[in-house]
Amino acid sequence: MTGTDETAPDLLYSAEEDALRTAVRALLTDRCAPAAVLADLETGRPYDPELWRALTAEIGAAGLLVPEELGGQGAGAREAAVVLEELGRAVAPVPYLSSAVLAVTALLGCDTDRAEVAGPLAELAAGRTVGVLAVRCRPPPAGRARPPCGRTPPARSPGGSPRSPTPSAPGCCSSRPRARTGRRCTPWTPRRTACAPSRSPCST
Repeated sequence: MTGTDETAPDLLYSAEEDALRTAVRALLTDRCAPAAVLADLETGRPYDPELWRALTAEIGAAGLLVPEELGGQGAGAREAAVVLEELGRAVAPVPYLSSAVLAVTALLGCDTDRAEVAGPLAELAAGRTVGVLAVRCRPPPAGRARPPCGRTPPARSPGGSPRSPTPSAPGCCSSRPRARTGRRCTPWTPRRTACAPSRSPCST
């Protein structure tokens, strides 16, 4: 890659990005002092709604990743990173990452011509709605159901017939579960464990 290659990334901040950083830092300096952040922790609120409104209404930070035709600023990841850096610097209690980045990015991966996608994007860009991305866990593949706690899946012998399942100690989900025999614990290594973590019977 030569010095004249137009595809070379520019690692320096532009004048627009520096101006955005200055605006966000000034807002946080005025409304997000360390003492105020600590006091807000005692309120039990998930975030500071007044600070969030100022960040979204005065600066438009919530819509940086949203295209202009959908009500956003039409900026990019670099501008969003500048805002995130300043929010982290001030430990600002606002849902910027979850709402303006993760939720917006997930919606942009959908068909934005659909009203049920474009509508929430416009609300997120204006800061009127706070979004949280929720991902549903996939079920296990067919025929590979999760074994009940305390049991391991039956292994097969070289001839193909299933062996008796090896019991695992209740609550032992470490890499070296132990079985209790009298007052001594005998270690063994099962093929798989799928127990919820709980107090080991081998603990003293």
